[in-house]
Amino acid sequence: MWPYDIKKVNERPSDEAYEAAKNNWMTRLLRLKVDLNEMKTCLTQEYPLIFGVKTFGLRHKVKENGIVPMPKPGEKMRR
Repeated sequence: MWPYDIKKVNERPSDEAYEAAKNNWMTRLLRLKVDLNEMKTCLTQEYPLIFGVKTFGLRHKVKENGIVPMPKPGEKMRR
């Protein structure tokens, strides 16, 4: 239908993929601990994992290469 392909990450999926997805709804939300093993368990059980990342105003760097750099010591988060 719409297999993962890093080259297509910013492309809109096909109309067929959207149509097939209409019947897929999230039925509940669970909070995970910030724990790598818990996140991996979620993925190995084929549950989706949704998360956010604070970029400290470095979005332009992320756009360049897709990598979120570590903030420098003392760097403040932008609002």
